[in-house]
Amino acid sequence: MSSNKQYHKHLSREDIRVYLSTQDERQKRIIEGKAMEHDFDAEALDGWASGNAGISDLNRLDKRFNPRKPKGRIILSVTVIILVTAGLLLLFNKQRPETQTITAVNVEKTDVILPDSVENLVELPKTELISIREVKQQHKTTVPAPHTDEKKQAPKEQISVNQLPLLKPEFPAHTNRLSKTEAKEIYLNNLKLVDYRVYRKRPNLMVESVQLTGVPADQEKQDETVREPKVADLEIAYYDYIKKTTDLLNEEDFKQALARCNIILAHYPDDLNALFYSGLCYYNLAEYGKAAELFKQCLTNKFSNFDEEAEWMLAKSYEASGDTEKAKVIFLLIKERGGFYSKKTDSSK
Repeated sequence: MSSNKQYHKHLSREDIRVYLSTQDERQKRIIEGKAMEHDFDAEALDGWASGNAGISDLNRLDKRFNPRKPKGRIILSVTVIILVTAGLLLLFNKQRPETQTITAVNVEKTDVILPDSVENLVELPKTELISIREVKQQHKTTVPAPHTDEKKQAPKEQISVNQLPLLKPEFPAHTNRLSKTEAKEIYLNNLKLVDYRVYRKRPNLMVESVQLTGVPADQEKQDETVREPKVADLEIAYYDYIKKTTDLLNEEDFKQALARCNIILAHYPDDLNALFYSGLCYYNLAEYGKAAELFKQCLTNKFSNFDEEAEWMLAKSYEASGDTEKAKVIFLLIKERGGFYSKKTDSSK
């Protein structure tokens, strides 16, 4: 018996029907008082009242969940549970628009905004591009060395200033040969790189990131300000940054790759990776003068890893800019020395 009395203290379907239909405030207060005895009933009643529900909603629920006339306490309890649950859903749906779902993601600034100095450049037609695949550095292991007597075999020749007559006036007269070494290399996305983790204590970069925020489409008009980008500094490991740059180079996205190389050079002006690959980007964006200057810096860098490539690209830059005499001098040196790029000189002017 005690359990039955406890059960009847809960709101019934009739209580909710009366509460929704009556204009008698005293009767409403009695039902509210009954609901206050249980938090679950109070929230359900509040949901029905605030959700602007009416008798028609009760009838619709009857048809959907209880097509027959309820019989017994088990069926009645199911009906009450359905009504209470529906009330809670109405309350939740009413409150939901007040809380916006804001999403935020941090991206590097160059992923969404390029400097005007890069954005305004025009890429060469596909037929005139020098593809990144043309400068992949697998040739050191695949091209056989010329046959020579083992005893007379000399060390690998390094490019020096006096081998490039066109560069001699740019250096002091007493400089006969640059002291160069070959740095430790790594390959990322099949592209050669100097592994600066060996030569720098903490090779990181500080770059600008943009925090893009937004709200669902049905809420975006409520507060346009939440979608404004926020700019902040972001520290990224050099290895991770250059790896993503090689991704862009492989995709031949030369503008974005150039913007990233320029950021590297702002931190490390002598970075051979950025010097060479930014030169390649400038070439493919028809900026031959800037490309030539970068390839010259590669040839005067303390590391010799990109000497062959930079020499070839310097000649191509002179050739593309119309300075054919300078180009021919370098092409002749390349052909006489032999090596990977010597076979390409015949197709040049």
